[in-house]
Amino acid sequence: MTLYGSIFYNCWVALAAFSVHFFIAIQDVYASPRILFGCFATAIIAFFVTFIVRYVIAYALYTPEPAIVEDEQTSKEATQVEAAPATSTIEFQDESSEDIAQVVRTMLHKDEPAK
Repeated sequence: MTLYGSIFYNCWVALAAFSVHFFIAIQDVYASPRILFGCFATAIIAFFVTFIVRYVIAYALYTPEPAIVEDEQTSKEATQVEAAPATSTIEFQDESSEDIAQVVRTMLHKDEPAK
């Protein structure tokens, strides 16, 4: 199960928590330098809480692969499909691979006419 998002999102949430805490705390008439310690603590807590939130979102959105149940008929059909020869290159069966490679080389190295 992969986690949705990345640590980048955790950093954004930590920055947002720091900013909100800072702007709320700075409005106090008796603001002190200890505000920064509280803001950093809030940012660190928000950073780690975001891991938990991302894990819960990933768990809620996780959909396992459906279980495949094979009976005799489907297994017989599968073996028949696998046993069928591949005939997708019918036009190239008569020519050798060296001739085909030579044609491709000449097509790639063909000079275009000057205008």
